[in-house]
Amino acid sequence: MKVLQHLSYANVASTLALVVAVGGGGVALAATLPNNSVGSAQVKNNSLIGADIKDNTLTGADVKDSSLTGTDIKNGSLTGSDVKSRSLNGSKIALNTITSKNLSSAPHGFVRGYVWNDQPSSPVGTTVAIGSGYAFNSSGGPITSVRNGTGNYTVTFAGLNFYPGNVQVSGYGTYGLRCNVGSWGTSVVNVLCSNAAGAPTDSYFSLAVIK
Repeated sequence: MKVLQHLSYANVASTLALVVAVGGGGVALAATLPNNSVGSAQVKNNSLIGADIKDNTLTGADVKDSSLTGTDIKNGSLTGSDVKSRSLNGSKIALNTITSKNLSSAPHGFVRGYVWNDQPSSPVGTTVAIGSGYAFNSSGGPITSVRNGTGNYTVTFAGLNFYPGNVQVSGYGTYGLRCNVGSWGTSVVNVLCSNAAGAPTDSYFSLAVIK
């Protein structure tokens, strides 16, 4: 009873203030911080972890250029839509990491087939298989060539659809020699070769299918 007699409003108020100052000051301080008032200067380096960041709140603008490496990205978490068009080159892709499963039917600008014609003087009208080490067909089919006449060849990449794509041909060997694409279709290329004077001539040549 004597204790109650000595209690006053001032005693109670000062005691509550002490409790808040010691035990709840952090809560009171946080409650008084205005929105967007905490920036990088107020955050200790390396003190934030993933749990401190709300999902889907970061964008590319929040990440410093060239600051991320492969170790910062979870395996299998990126898709094609996460990568800017034409932003990757060979130096950013590890050897032997891309397979046919990584390529869609849409254009990518990869070489889908190539060949070095090592039989420039084969019998006219005869289909010959080109199986040198400088030949590739991404469809897995054979590559054949037919000499239609002097300097005129038809090369077929069995099973490979060139569309939508492009075909490049260049002569190989004699100075002044020129080989060009006469025409091309779904899996067939007509190649025309001529000498420096423009006359048709049999020739070695290299050919690439790009799509």
